[in-house]
Amino acid sequence: MYFYNYYLIEILLIMLMIFMFMENFLMLLISLEFMLMFYLFMFLLIGVEFYMDWMFLYLLVMGVCESVIGISLMISMVHMYGSQSMKALNLSW
Repeated sequence: MYFYNYYLIEILLIMLMIFMFMENFLMLLISLEFMLMFYLFMFLLIGVEFYMDWMFLYLLVMGVCESVIGISLMISMVHMYGSQSMKALNLSW
């Protein structure tokens, strides 16, 4: 039960961090990576009992692919727009 409460609080903090740093693309990527590292940590704590090491490795590989795609998108955005500000994308929320 302790892990469940910690899990909910951490998810809420991560979502708050994502919405706070929505104007900067790099901070958005960092908060997504923080969320992935938290999921990996929780999976490592819970998944060790079920011998699911292959699933941990799968999540880790997907996290690396996510970060590579995010960095390449940020580099292309800086190249095209001249900044990493999300306001340059002209998104209407």
